[in-house]
Amino acid sequence: MDWREFGQLIRHLRFELSEIEMRKITQEDLDRRCGFPSGTVGRIERGDMRRLEHEHLVALANAFRLTQLERREFFLAANGVPTEEIYRYPNAPSPEDELERLVQGLLDVPYPTVITDVYADIIYINHMALQLVGPFDQERLDDFCHYRIVPNLVYFVFHPAFRFESVFVQPSEWFHAAVGLVQFFRRSTLNYRTHRYWDFLMWRFQNDDPRLWANFRLFWIQAEMRQEWDGDTHRRYHIQHPRLGTLHYLAVVAEESTAYGPLYIVTYLPLDEATRQAFDQLRAAPQEGNPWTRGAPWPESEKERFIPPDFERPRRRRM
Repeated sequence: MDWREFGQLIRHLRFELSEIEMRKITQEDLDRRCGFPSGTVGRIERGDMRRLEHEHLVALANAFRLTQLERREFFLAANGVPTEEIYRYPNAPSPEDELERLVQGLLDVPYPTVITDVYADIIYINHMALQLVGPFDQERLDDFCHYRIVPNLVYFVFHPAFRFESVFVQPSEWFHAAVGLVQFFRRSTLNYRTHRYWDFLMWRFQNDDPRLWANFRLFWIQAEMRQEWDGDTHRRYHIQHPRLGTLHYLAVVAEESTAYGPLYIVTYLPLDEATRQAFDQLRAAPQEGNPWTRGAPWPESEKERFIPPDFERPRRRRM
């Protein structure tokens, strides 16, 4: 991102820190915490500082309590290059062509698979994964496709209506999976938290159900405390599925770099024979039409149509 955008990110992270500590953190407060001369944070937030020493960046990352992978994204963001230019290249294909190529390449994968964007919104989900997290009747499927419920992995995991926590055989496994998901979410969204869609997504988390927001905030903090788990590209699930019985599988995340930002492919791999047979059962289930269901639009700018015209961005962006 360019220096103006980076300054906006610093301002946003300062507001996030204020919310976590439940008190106002001023530019001067942050200067003192980082050991900067007075006025340094103000210059950074305005985009006036076009060169930051690594000591500046490390001090800011420490002050903001960034997780391991958030730090990586943070340091990359400080290079002064606009985010879109990092992925875009001459003669890059259109978003539609990029997405079609990715989906076609995954058609023969015999496992539940989900494609998400940087916000963990579900762009595509195959019929096996849909049955695994379902059952989805036609009414709920319509709600999913038309954004009346947020097609977002974090939303599904923490919303009490979907009872995701209750299917885990061991509470410790639920805790590990939830922390890992939020760590990944923090990393993938870091450079996008100044966007209007981030504000809208946080607004939905806060207003759809108070327990959803409470769970999300709890694990946001836990993600900072469990740094030893950060960076995992796979998570184990040992669950009691209401229709398929006991399942033991591995969620593996792969990143696809595109000219319009990264996409993430989550594939669920069976870890025992019973789960393999259950997945074979899902694959053999009758289906009509396309084996993939489309969720959120992509790239991110298209999501503006889902934001109500009367939605007002908060003065202080929320996390």
